[in-house]
Amino acid sequence: MFHRHLHCVMVSWLLLSGLAGAAEVDGEKVLDRFVGVWRTETSRKGPEAPQGGKLTSHEVIAKSLKGRYLIGREWNPQSHAKVMWFMSYDPQAKNYAWTFFNTQGLLGTEWKGTWQDAASTLNSKSSDAPSTWTSEAVNRFVNPDSVEGNAWMKDDKGKFIFEMSLTKSRLPADTVEKTLAAWNADATPEVELSPPMKVLHRLAGTWDVTSHSKKAEWTPEEQSMKSKVVRSWVLNRHFLQDTSTSQDGSESISLFTYDTKRSEYRSWWFSSAGFTSKSTGQWDAASNSMQMKSTLPEGQMSVGSVHFTDEDHHEWKILITDAAGKVYFDCVWNCVRAKP
Repeated sequence: MFHRHLHCVMVSWLLLSGLAGAAEVDGEKVLDRFVGVWRTETSRKGPEAPQGGKLTSHEVIAKSLKGRYLIGREWNPQSHAKVMWFMSYDPQAKNYAWTFFNTQGLLGTEWKGTWQDAASTLNSKSSDAPSTWTSEAVNRFVNPDSVEGNAWMKDDKGKFIFEMSLTKSRLPADTVEKTLAAWNADATPEVELSPPMKVLHRLAGTWDVTSHSKKAEWTPEEQSMKSKVVRSWVLNRHFLQDTSTSQDGSESISLFTYDTKRSEYRSWWFSSAGFTSKSTGQWDAASNSMQMKSTLPEGQMSVGSVHFTDEDHHEWKILITDAAGKVYFDCVWNCVRAKP
């Protein structure tokens, strides 16, 4: 929600720079290779499995957000562990960006890779690990229905953080529904949400949203728009997912959680324009509101808030300025819980 305003701005950049050209078509062809249902056999070593361990999981990979992203949903039937990841192609950088979330503590872990067409291989490295660490991940298509891969990460002393290998086999298309049902099932229905997550739970549900943007650098004229927002718990209630569809046809998916290690709320936003952003925030019980902030790629500061008036109404605000105080964007979203 906080970064939904970036959609119109970034679409303009796409059109002006001609990024929807031939380079993106090749990127889409690579994304298409991953689409489908897969059975994955993984052998893993690391601090959590020093003697090694083998896991079998099932995964559904589908295009989403106007085809700009792949979304993978993986489920392990033995442990009920779940993974969700987003992958997009950047035609400017000619690389692929992955963002991973799971039920074991991955909060937006990022990797970037390049496609080697002659070898049918996607080679990636971590893009958010400490700069002194090293990493590598390889996915090689043996054929359209079979993938072999491996991945590892080492710290600054050369010690393995993890090491794994995998084989993926394509499953029949009619297994999609069953696999998604297992992934969507909540394996922790009796576990009470923590107090910070209860704050996020106030956002759950279906909402009718009206936004109003004031005149600013990115919006020369005032604008109003309506959208439908659905928020629900995913990954065994580790994340609140926000799915938005606006009247102009744009779409977005956001994930929210509370990071206990950093003692802050975190969110990630993925748009049908092919872009992502992330923000952090704190809850203020006295004002019944949450304050969020992020730094945009061009250096502007985005400051936002969500204020709860009652259980059926809340208001989001976002203000983007540069270091000199110039206003780039100023918008308010009024959210009303949809009637059954």
